[in-house]
Amino acid sequence: MRERDNFAVAKYYIQHLYFTIMEPQPHIEHILTADGSSSFFSNDYNESYHSTNGAISESNHIFMKNGLYHHSFRDNQRVTIFEQGFGTGLNTILTIKEAIENNITIDYFSVEKHPLDIQMINNLNYIDSFDKEFKSLFFDIHKCEWNKRIEILPNFSLTKIDDDIEDLLDENRLQNIFNISSIDVTYYDAFSPERQPQLWSKKIFSHIFKITSDGGILTTYSSKGVVKQALRDSGFIVKRVKGPIGKRHIVIAQKIIS
Repeated sequence: MRERDNFAVAKYYIQHLYFTIMEPQPHIEHILTADGSSSFFSNDYNESYHSTNGAISESNHIFMKNGLYHHSFRDNQRVTIFEQGFGTGLNTILTIKEAIENNITIDYFSVEKHPLDIQMINNLNYIDSFDKEFKSLFFDIHKCEWNKRIEILPNFSLTKIDDDIEDLLDENRLQNIFNISSIDVTYYDAFSPERQPQLWSKKIFSHIFKITSDGGILTTYSSKGVVKQALRDSGFIVKRVKGPIGKRHIVIAQKIIS
């Protein structure tokens, strides 16, 4: 990988710090889902951040069982995860839990164009479902600095990226600024194709495919035909698997180099 341009990196951090502070908070409301766990409803997108059938149960099924578990329990115990949609931080804290319990070393990169403010995060009840040690960890991941690699635990680093995923991938910022050489697992958790069609394109998936490791996967809740076709057109082998409660199917897309 070529050397990073230090001036460009500094400029990037300054610009994104400014926009993190100045950008208005999206219009969102706190809700409770069917398994008792919190989520938010975005009035801007007219859609909830998680399934109303259960936020925690949905994330566990889609991103832990069919994402992290699908990849990490082979010979490789170090995993690089890329997430589109940091949102409430639910996928992140669940992944930290798995890293602790299964002794996996994880480098976690998460993109979020509209970070939530800490006052809203205080309304979430995820920590009620976990041991006390996760309470501080949950707030650590929300309070830590953006656009910088932070060691949350000796075996878990987190880089939260305040950016638009299209620009991030188009300009190769993952590689040139955040030093990602390859991705093992992608949690693709954007708002739905109906609400954000531009984020479910062949163009974006092709960028992700390019930097996905051989055997690496992308997992997502959407099994829409346009999503599966865009993933196939990008080079992924696409498999439809059983979804969580209230959803018939989800998708696992794998990169296999013959």
